[in-house]
Amino acid sequence: MKNLKIIIILFSLFFVNVCHSQSENWNLLTTSRQLSYINFIGLNKGLIYGGNIVYKTTNEGMNWVLQNFLSVPIDTRFNNLTFVDSLYGWSRNSFTSLAKTTNGGIYWNPVSLNVSFNLITSVYFINRNTGWIAGKGYINNYKQIIRTTNGGANWNVINSSLQFFPNQIYMQNSNKGFIIGDSTLGMTTDSGFSWTYQSIGGGQLLNKIQFVDSLRGFILGNNANFLKTTNGGANWIFLPNVIGNTSNMYFIDSLNGWITESSGGRRIWKTTNGGTTWQVSYNFANALDIYFKNINTGWATLTEGTVLKTTNSGINWFYNIIPPAGTIRSIDFRNNTGLAVSYQGKIYKSNDRGYNWINVFSINNSILQSVDFVDDNTGFVCGDSGRILKTTNSGNNFVDISFGNKNYNSIFFLNNNTGFICGSIGAVLKTTNGGLNWSNLLNNNRYLNDIFFINSLTGYIASDSGLIFRTSNGGLNWTSKYAYKNHEYRSTYFINENTGFAVGDNHINGPPNLVSGTIVVKTTDSGLNWTPVIEESYQGIRYFNDIIFVNELTGYLVKKIDYTGYISKTTNGGENWYHVLGPVGYSQNNNDGGLYCISAVDESNIWAAGDNGTIVSTSSPVGIHNVKSEIPKIFLLCQNYPNPFNPQTKIKFDVPSNVKRETSNVKLIIYDLLGREVTTLVNEELRPGTYEADWDGSNLSSGVYFYKIISNKFTETRKMVLMK
Repeated sequence: MKNLKIIIILFSLFFVNVCHSQSENWNLLTTSRQLSYINFIGLNKGLIYGGNIVYKTTNEGMNWVLQNFLSVPIDTRFNNLTFVDSLYGWSRNSFTSLAKTTNGGIYWNPVSLNVSFNLITSVYFINRNTGWIAGKGYINNYKQIIRTTNGGANWNVINSSLQFFPNQIYMQNSNKGFIIGDSTLGMTTDSGFSWTYQSIGGGQLLNKIQFVDSLRGFILGNNANFLKTTNGGANWIFLPNVIGNTSNMYFIDSLNGWITESSGGRRIWKTTNGGTTWQVSYNFANALDIYFKNINTGWATLTEGTVLKTTNSGINWFYNIIPPAGTIRSIDFRNNTGLAVSYQGKIYKSNDRGYNWINVFSINNSILQSVDFVDDNTGFVCGDSGRILKTTNSGNNFVDISFGNKNYNSIFFLNNNTGFICGSIGAVLKTTNGGLNWSNLLNNNRYLNDIFFINSLTGYIASDSGLIFRTSNGGLNWTSKYAYKNHEYRSTYFINENTGFAVGDNHINGPPNLVSGTIVVKTTDSGLNWTPVIEESYQGIRYFNDIIFVNELTGYLVKKIDYTGYISKTTNGGENWYHVLGPVGYSQNNNDGGLYCISAVDESNIWAAGDNGTIVSTSSPVGIHNVKSEIPKIFLLCQNYPNPFNPQTKIKFDVPSNVKRETSNVKLIIYDLLGREVTTLVNEELRPGTYEADWDGSNLSSGVYFYKIISNKFTETRKMVLMK
């Protein structure tokens, strides 16, 4: 539901924060992708890749933040992605080309190869300068290996007569390394110029090789093939096991390792004796990659876009990343807390502005269509078959207050007591006691998509057949207005009592000759007359799904165009619109996608959501984040803002460049009036820059609090006031 009510918009016109304005920047918060690679490239920093997205953690995996789509595609399978430190990495970005990162894997740049390849099968670097690529040469499909000694600027062919196509190249140092492929292993001791071969695979493809030290290593192959060496690869021992078709492995030492099974039981297996015997560690996990940071703490990435984590060596696993899945039909936020409902009958909740979500409610064979947060605690959800749900504890639990059996599309509450619902076959409901009782206000054969009230008396409904309904007596009576052409209007929004908008579309013919007509109409006389401000005809699939304004001039429009999502923006009251985001929300199979809903709490915090669990936002993360690219000259702790506050505030501080331009250990601690520590907001190594930390005092009483920064030889304390 579009949370930004009309009274908030009018209020914001008079009180604008000019000291701490935030430029618009859309962030991808969630989307469903197969996650195929995980690695830690520093003490606290880890990366998870899937398709063209990357998750990043800077606190040892306690929290993961989804970065934006990668502009340069990379191949995230383990044999095509290699990091040598916390900044430098290389990856195949197509069958014949390479990409490089110098900032820890967030941005990648293409690398030109002076040697032509028909197919790159594996990439491996041992430091920032020295690396190898294995695969098929361009001429006659030579099985070849090339090497660089200057970070990929230049490459030389060092062998073009390998006996087999290598599936992976793995180098222990600058001289000794291995290649594996179809039942065969090759070993080099001269940097890859010459190779000796062993037939060890029993007719099966060998997929991954890993050494835990100079002598002990393991090879994983198809159909339960598992091999082990204890003499640096000179000899390999086949260890039979009961595991089905395998996908990946990781050993933390010579005894403890894990294997992921890609078929059958789709299990995670564990060994504590170097692979002699295996036990099931987790059932029904279709894992693509597995990684352990130490003997106890590890992660497994799954095909459905989730991540499992263990902190007791795989005895127990829990979900570390669970992005919303399916089609998000509606999203709504109150401050940092948001709810999203899906076409698949699920409700997701976020406590950190949408950067992390949990599934708090599920109902089988039910479609949920709309959510509306009334205040910090109370919210309502509606869906098909008369489904109405209510929460009074900020979405932690829901009670069923269903009414009737019609399909409800939109829910809108003016306050805790008074609310409205509209749906198919002309359903319009009203409650005046918080959903305990509902009364029918309208019955016709129209398909009613969206309901919006600007006060207790005046409301509007977007409908099919070119109609927009209006009431001026709290829903007791409704009049219909043929707005403009025979479109299906999907959403309506008013910025004051006179001025409002409605968006919709119509479609003629059918695939492959589908023609879409999309429209935005505007009224300046309380809905008596409507005029088009956007009218388009499009060969293909195009929907205008939702609209919202954050002030009288600035509005956003979410769309679905050819199975992808887009957002347009106006800054002159809807007269002109321009593109600000897209394409987003498409599936990996490109067979569905789009954005359906948008919500806002103010001009800086806006969310949109749609297919494939996609949620995008202009909101910055809760916690600590870098807010300026300039390097400060001195340590500085700023006064929090707002101050007094209720219940959230921001604390900005500067970390200057030190003598070696290295990181500084920074602590930011909150104390109460008696000097007791309330919480630690920051305790980590930070690079030079300007940072902003968020603090939420929802669970604390009003009063005076102190915040203190401690770093190297700098310490400063400031006072702030929580006023509820």
